[in-house]
Amino acid sequence: TLVPIQPHGRKAPLFCIHPAGGIVFPYYSLAAQLRQDQPVYGLQDPSLYAEKSSFLSIEAMASHYLQALKTVQPEGPYHLLGWSFGGLVAFEMAQQLSRQGQVVANLILLDTQAPDAARNPAPAPSLKELLRRGASWVRAILHIRDVVPAVGPIANYIRSGLFLLATTAKRNEKPGTQKPGFKDLLDWTKLDTWRMNLLKEAEVADFVSQEASLLLVEMPDVRRILEMVREHERLGRRYTAEPFRGRITLFRATGSRRDAFEIGEDTLGWESLAEGGVDLHPIHANHVALLVKPYVKILAEDLKICMNTRTYLPPR
Repeated sequence: TLVPIQPHGRKAPLFCIHPAGGIVFPYYSLAAQLRQDQPVYGLQDPSLYAEKSSFLSIEAMASHYLQALKTVQPEGPYHLLGWSFGGLVAFEMAQQLSRQGQVVANLILLDTQAPDAARNPAPAPSLKELLRRGASWVRAILHIRDVVPAVGPIANYIRSGLFLLATTAKRNEKPGTQKPGFKDLLDWTKLDTWRMNLLKEAEVADFVSQEASLLLVEMPDVRRILEMVREHERLGRRYTAEPFRGRITLFRATGSRRDAFEIGEDTLGWESLAEGGVDLHPIHANHVALLVKPYVKILAEDLKICMNTRTYLPPR
């Protein structure tokens, strides 16, 4: 469950909860952009390695993750971060920690829609709004530049998974190795140098711990990950959120072409659930691109500030 992405440093750890699908490898790029003394741990769904889901609710998942988290940090203040579905789990973890008398220094959500907003969508759009939407699709088709930017981040996301599966190759580097030719690329067992170069290019090799490398090498197949995506979507639809006494930091992807009437408000519905208010940080990227370059650098710089300036709210 607990993946030590970058376990070294004296600062309080940042705990990153997986998005739908259960895997945490997207957070490796973020860890590489943070300070080297900033420990980063991922919380990954153990159901990936089982035949059926381990959890019947987000509440049960959050409770299990807190047990794993406390093996590293028994007492707060805690820094929690969740992307997409992971934001719902992070929110519930913060609720449970608060009820336990623990301090949540930062609850950081990456483009996560509040559950109540998802269950209570805005009224059907007017004819004028439907026509406007149709026109935007026509413009996207006619102007290829509106479509292409979404392709790169998705390709980088997939590519990230491939080179992270090969992190052990970095440690087996030998002087004098040469980049293999096309024939070598056809043989997966001869791709060490190629994969090593990908790791260097991604600037994450030095942040990958030995434990995390072993987990990534044994990562479940794509079919199981897709099954987990569907399961997590079901858990998200059933989750009922209670107001949180603290403050929420929300990084919203503003390049996803989602309109205010679809998400309720600029804060994606969290304003009504955060008694301490919402710190909104818009990033002009689509949902997938938040954790890839160049946007992950912007995210990391803002996170550094957030984690150094948070005013703690006492627990209930």
